[in-house]
Amino acid sequence: MYLKTTPQVRIQDTRNGLSITGTGEDSPLSIIAQYKVNSNNASVLSWYHYVLIIVLLILSFILYRKKQKKSPKKASESPALDLETFTDRQARIIDILKNSDVRVTQKMLEEKLGIAKSSLSRNLDALVRRGIIKKETHGMTNVISLKKE
Repeated sequence: MYLKTTPQVRIQDTRNGLSITGTGEDSPLSIIAQYKVNSNNASVLSWYHYVLIIVLLILSFILYRKKQKKSPKKASESPALDLETFTDRQARIIDILKNSDVRVTQKMLEEKLGIAKSSLSRNLDALVRRGIIKKETHGMTNVISLKKE
């Protein structure tokens, strides 16, 4: 630090900083101060923060991509295997379709399950939307089958 003042000025270092005391009457007061602030520690610290943030972003991106790659494998497994995710009627429909050796019509399901045609139709539509079964119309008859995975 470099300081240049007029002779009537006194500069003292105090606990709170610099204290400038001047004496005189109707005389000009001039103080010239040159100083340099060393901020190397702050810039190095900031640089480390930037590097740390970039590394964390890269790691989180890699982990996110790995998780995305694993998720489709789980989703591609046969959803019909986990019958707990279906209603009781839907699970019974899937079970009948799995164990049937012949083509199953909507009328056959209606008779085996003992439920109304409208209720069966709603349950079949829900299974079609979920991609579990397919419903093919043959004239006045609907043939129901499990989708091949």
